[in-house]
Amino acid sequence: MNKLTTVLNVTQKYILSQLKTQKYLRFKDMKPPGVSSNTLSYHLNALQKGGWIVKSGAGYTLGLSGLAFIVRDTSTDDIRMQPNVVVSLVVQDGYGKILLHKKTNQPYIGRWELPTAYMTVADSSVVEAGRWASKSLVHFVPPVLRHVGDCYVRLHHGKLALSATLMHIVRFDIDSYDPPEGYEWCAPLDIGGLPVAPGLQAVTERTLFNDDFFFEEYTFQLSAQESLGI
Repeated sequence: MNKLTTVLNVTQKYILSQLKTQKYLRFKDMKPPGVSSNTLSYHLNALQKGGWIVKSGAGYTLGLSGLAFIVRDTSTDDIRMQPNVVVSLVVQDGYGKILLHKKTNQPYIGRWELPTAYMTVADSSVVEAGRWASKSLVHFVPPVLRHVGDCYVRLHHGKLALSATLMHIVRFDIDSYDPPEGYEWCAPLDIGGLPVAPGLQAVTERTLFNDDFFFEEYTFQLSAQESLGI
């Protein structure tokens, strides 16, 4: 069991789960039912000392260890240490722009990413998983999708492994499309100027090489500011 990325206390797990969908929360916003203010203060202090959360003028937010923890299962005592497996969509319009999604949960809440969904054992293929992701996320089912490559992306801060993700890249083009709320078109050359999730620019650039199929591994060493999404 990795002590850096494991929390077993029920109250502390509740606090971290509340911070999964908010960049900052105040003291009263994280109070579990039936827990006294003194008990909450004790657990908040313990989480701060361990680097799980950070307190600032805006409120409490996830720390480095908290970000590593939140991508794993917070609902059970068995913490998932294996990599995440996802399908990520690279969607281009007639002008060559890429469809991006603004993240609504941690890690890297408020930053831009490719439309992405977790793979499941029920998926019959990567392409079918991409078709389901397109329908559920961007509300569009293209007639043709291609599984164009895979990227294995590791995010580290020093010796702390924040996450590891195998991204199956599914690509399709669309001429006319009005994206739903939370999605925007972006020219590939403009991605570098946006607040994006780590690895997005590298994965997008590699996909646009237009190989029949590719595989790339990336390890990104993030600063404390980059890890926290500041």
